[in-house]
Amino acid sequence: MNDITFAEMIEALKDESLKAWFTRIGAFPEDFTPCEFLMKIIQACSIAAQAKNETLEVGAKILAYSAATSSSVDVSKNNNFFFRSVMSVNSVIVVDLDAAQALNG
Repeated sequence: MNDITFAEMIEALKDESLKAWFTRIGAFPEDFTPCEFLMKIIQACSIAAQAKNETLEVGAKILAYSAATSSSVDVSKNNNFFFRSVMSVNSVIVVDLDAAQALNG
């Protein structure tokens, strides 16, 4: 399957400090795609938010990192098992995209 490369992702970043940070990281592991990276990061954020929300009052809970919505398991033509998953980040963003904050509720 096709995906963008990390170099393409970094090149497209508008935030120069974030672009510099990614550039300093160096090469990502071979066969590690931006899609896999983002899915794993968002999943970790979702798990961390769920744990933190146990101690927060209603109205202060972190709603930004919803749990994944996944399809049922299917089998490809090559007999590989797979499922489709959608993860999202809900945030409040300044119009120029210079700052974003987690949605709370």
